[in-house]
Amino acid sequence: KSRRRGRKIPGRAYTTWMSLVLGAAVLWRVGAIEVEAPSAPVRAVDAKQAERILTPLLRNTYRAFDQRDESAIYDTLARSIEGDLLQKVYLQTINALTLDAQDGTRVSVTDIGVDIDGVSSVKGAPGFIAHGGWTAMGSVGHWGHNHPRVNGYKAKITVQPVKGVWKITGLEILEERRA
Repeated sequence: KSRRRGRKIPGRAYTTWMSLVLGAAVLWRVGAIEVEAPSAPVRAVDAKQAERILTPLLRNTYRAFDQRDESAIYDTLARSIEGDLLQKVYLQTINALTLDAQDGTRVSVTDIGVDIDGVSSVKGAPGFIAHGGWTAMGSVGHWGHNHPRVNGYKAKITVQPVKGVWKITGLEILEERRA
């Protein structure tokens, strides 16, 4: 019977550790992914970057209304919208998603398209003002069938970093279309 079981081979452990240390040193910057945090000094944001920032914020705004409890809707909205704007957006969105004279039937938004024409800076504060619009596409089901619904908006949207995340802090709707 061999007595090797349980005994350590000193060369193998040393070689393994040295391989790991050398590999980490060589690959140190290869695996690095740089992401600009909104809490860092904010550089000028262009229209494409504004679209990438606004798309999930607006998508989350509509997803909040998948909730049925008003408290849950507000909690979800608070992830994307800051301050006094929260109540205003709640009321505007609930109105836009509710069919007129249909006993409170709501549109279910399935997709968002954001198109930003231009971006300006926020005076005296970090963030940006996006000039452009978005389209909310969805459907509404009632009386046993579904109808497509498309709402389009043109707006000025102020986006600023709040506690390390981008949030919508200002919204001025310039035009609204329903189809």
